[in-house]
This record gives sequence, C-alpha cells and structure tokens, in this order.
Amino acid sequence: MKKLISLVFCVALLFGLTACGSKIEDEALDALETSIANLLEMKSSTFHIDMKVDAPDITEEQANASVFAIHGAYDLRTANPMLSMEMEMEAEGEKIPFMAMYLKDNTLYMNMMDMIKQKQSLGTSETAPQISLEKDSFELPKEEMKEYLEKASLDDNVITLEFDTTKIDQSELKEMAKANGLDSVRLGKLEVVVTLKDKHIEKAELTLGISATLKEETESATVTMNFALDKVNTDQEIDFPDFSDYTDAADTAVLE
Repeated sequence: MKKLISLVFCVALLFGLTACGSKIEDEALDALETSIANLLEMKSSTFHIDMKVDAPDITEEQANASVFAIHGAYDLRTANPMLSMEMEMEAEGEKIPFMAMYLKDNTLYMNMMDMIKQKQSLGTSETAPQISLEKDSFELPKEEMKEYLEKASLDDNVITLEFDTTKIDQSELKEMAKANGLDSVRLGKLEVVVTLKDKHIEKAELTLGISATLKEETESATVTMNFALDKVNTDQEIDFPDFSDYTDAADTAVLE
C-alpha cells in the first residue's frame, strides 16, 4: 500500500511539475479576453497613452523629441457624447501641444498647434454618427493566439504576454524599410504587460524591440507604449476650452 501511495504521489508530483513548467496559461488568455470585452463595453473613462523611443546611441535631444502622448476623457452615456483628446510631444524637456480634438453638443472641434482651429457640426442627436467599437476587430481567438506566444501568465491581477516574433508576419516592416531606403527592418521583441482592476484594464505596457539595417550596419531601438485608464464608467468632468475662436470648417477638408 505504501508503494502504491508513493507511486500515486510521484505521478501527481510529475503532473504538477509539468503544469508549472508550462509557459502559456489559459487563465491569462481568458482574463485578457474578458478585459477586452469589458473595454469595448465601457461608456466613460479618462485615458492616457504615451510612447517613447530609446536606443543605445540616441542623444538627449533625440530622446526628448521621441516622447509622444495622448490624454483625455470621454462620456458616451448621454444623448450627446462628449470627448476630449489632446496630443502632445516633448522637445528639450518641454511639452508641445500638437493636436487636440473635442466633441461637444454634436459638434467636432479640432485644434492644430493653435494655428488652425475649426469646428464642424455633426447634426442633431438623432442624425449624428454613433461612437462605437467593432467587437469583431478586437477578437483574439485563444487557440490562434497561442501559436504566436512564448509565454502567457497571470500573477494576481497582472497578465504578461511574450510573443515569438519569428512567427509574426513582418511583411509590412519590409515595406516600411523599402519606403525609408533601408535594407531591412525587423521586430526582435514583443512583450505586453496588462494590469487589471475589477476585470477592467487599468494599465498596459507594450514593449517593441526593432532593428534597422542599412549597408550592413544595424541600429536597434526599443519602443515602449503605455496605456492607462481611470474613472471607468463614472461621471466625467471634461474641461473643454473656449470655442469662441473656432471657425466653421464646412467648406474645408481638415475635419473630413
């Protein structure tokens, strides 16, 4: 009996070790799928997105100019949806407004570096286009996704995904290289870390490792993109600017 118990224990331990050694956890992909579904159902939130490029030989000036950020808030729960989205870049440590877009009272406002300020009516609440996300565009079939993953783990409320970039179609990068006069552009690393809060995405960080080759000389860079959400499905106090100096853009193509 003791030998049988020992054998059962050893087999159980073996299966346990095998499971622990697996680098792809279904629980992580299930949690990701749920969080994305919840993201598409969100009706209001503040948001912040920033992107930074880092490279071994990058200068301080180039590093400052390689930061791009988008922030704002939206509320789709009212008859007239509201949106505030401002984009800015950094140069020499200072933030420079690049473009801003606002939606208020079914009117779309756009500000291009304070040089062009225009507005366009979207019609009444009955005729204005509805803001929605196509769910089919965000579907991530779990079994198909596994083919591209080296690791998928769920630790408390943090999902970590590491992709096998050799299995990702990089044909678009080849076209990018050709358009920019480079011999090749390759994606060497792709990692995504998602932090959840109440099954919603609270923040996410995407890290890309890219290398470009020209005349047998290769330069590498790391692109980091951060995404954060707050005040999900709560009342949004959106701070709109004064639109009195925005001109009608009905006869221009700027807002089309």
